[in-house]
Amino acid sequence: MLKGNMQALFMVHNLKKTVEFYTQVCGFDFGGIWDPETMQPSQNVQDLDKVSYAAVKGGDALIGLHMSDQEVIFGNSTQLHMEVENADTYYEKLRAAGASVEAPQDMPWGWRMFTMTDPDGHKIDFWHQMS
Repeated sequence: MLKGNMQALFMVHNLKKTVEFYTQVCGFDFGGIWDPETMQPSQNVQDLDKVSYAAVKGGDALIGLHMSDQEVIFGNSTQLHMEVENADTYYEKLRAAGASVEAPQDMPWGWRMFTMTDPDGHKIDFWHQMS
């Protein structure tokens, strides 16, 4: 049987820039790195230039960020949905911080939702249930 939460893994061009985007613009928490020298997880954000994997956390969601130097089509095949307390409030926060966001819309299935595109082209829909 399946159990537990699902985590996303995004391939990125610049690990430090992407971590800064998610933590400083989107308000995610830094989730740590994988230190290849010690083969252990670490919370040392200063080591971002030395590693190829880091994670960011928002609520119960975790997004793994992995450096890729291969030709990858960034952001074209997957779109995530993440629940927020208020889509309009979060939209204004991201827009004011300079994020690439589309205006919130009321969806026919009862969500108020907007889409953000990160620096590597990955899309996340942020939504709240309308009453």
